[in-house]
Order: sequence, then C-alpha cells, then structure tokens
Amino acid sequence: MNSDLSAFARFLPALVILLAGLASFLPDDSSSAPAAQPGPSRSVEMPEAGAWIADLVSRTAIVPRPSRQVTDQRVPLDGYALVGLVETDGRQLALVSYRGETRTIEAGEQLDGYVLMQILQDRLVFARDGDETVLRLER
Repeated sequence: MNSDLSAFARFLPALVILLAGLASFLPDDSSSAPAAQPGPSRSVEMPEAGAWIADLVSRTAIVPRPSRQVTDQRVPLDGYALVGLVETDGRQLALVSYRGETRTIEAGEQLDGYVLMQILQDRLVFARDGDETVLRLER
C-alpha cells in the first residue's frame, strides 16, 4: 500500500498541472461571473485540442525518487552458503559456510544482522527490519 501512495505522490504534480490546463477550457458560468464591462473586443486564439497537452508533456519531467526501502545496495547475506542441515537432540541446526569457514546456526540466532526465523527442508528464512531473505541449500 505504501508503494501505491508513493507512486500516486510522484504523479500528483503532473495531474494538478493537467487539471489546471483543462479547467482553462471550461466555459465560464455566467450566473456567478461579474457582469462584463464594455471594452475593446479581442479574439483569443485557441490551440488545437491536443497541442497544449503535447506542449505540457514536453515541458514536464517526472523524476523518479529512490525508494525508502532500498537502504542497503548489497545483496543480503552475500557470500554465505547453506551447506547442510542437521537435527540432533531435538534441535535443528543449519551448517552455513562463509569465506571457507563453516559454522552452525539455529533459529533465533543472528547472521550478519539477519535473524534466522525458520529452518526448512531446503532453505533458511532470515528477517531484518521487516524484510525477509532466503538462503537455499546448495546441491
């Protein structure tokens, strides 16, 4: 839902400009408008129906903003590999390798700032700041 709001917020200025341009082509309501004062008559040249829109679009730039969710540009748990799963004495352990060293980890422990949430049959599920990351068993 948050991404829907940010997408809407990005296009809101262009929408306001477009609606303001359309409003200029609406006929005036003579009942609420003040009486016209006599004066020199002038003719207003109206642009072609789509010409002003094309002109408006050519002068409007929509600049994408970086998502607030992208705070870490590197790949989560980069370099880590799940090399095995062990169950002993009722405990589930995962064998994780990083830079040639293998260690065991169980649910609730942290790995590079990620908390191991689940040990499944072929993968581990980690979480950090509401984001989930999966580390799959290498075969």
